[in-house]
Amino acid sequence: MEKIFLSEQVAEETGLSAHTLRYYEQTGVIHDLSQDENGYRQYSRADTAWFQVIKYKQFFNSFFLLLECYCPRRRP
Repeated sequence: MEKIFLSEQVAEETGLSAHTLRYYEQTGVIHDLSQDENGYRQYSRADTAWFQVIKYKQFFNSFFLLLECYCPRRRP
């Protein structure tokens, strides 16, 4: 049986806020989340890994944009 995580557990593990997790769900970045009988969102290990991928992608995009500002490419 796959381990299920609640929003606060995923937020703690990924460093994202619960608000950001809900935003990603609302915008379709992540979908098909199940909910328990109390309406709490349930995340799988795969969902948690996907949030990590998104977080790192955003970090590296920002890093490379900053790098381009300070180190523009030279043309031959």
